[in-house]
Amino acid sequence: FAALVLEHDARHLKLAAFNFDPQPREVGLRLWELEPGRYLFAGKKIELKHRDRVAMSLPPGKLAVIEVMPVP
Repeated sequence: FAALVLEHDARHLKLAAFNFDPQPREVGLRLWELEPGRYLFAGKKIELKHRDRVAMSLPPGKLAVIEVMPVP
């Protein structure tokens, strides 16, 4: 797979990822630069600590735009 960071700061991340495999692919994202706190990721609320890793599944042959935003 390939990924490109589109936007980022200490409280927000937006990236594009493409899975070249013919089946879904599980990937892990290490969120190095996000501050600890509560975020929305893939439609779920998550609690991040410093340098946490989150897992997600990328669909086959499609571009996925992934956004991590602070919980309002």
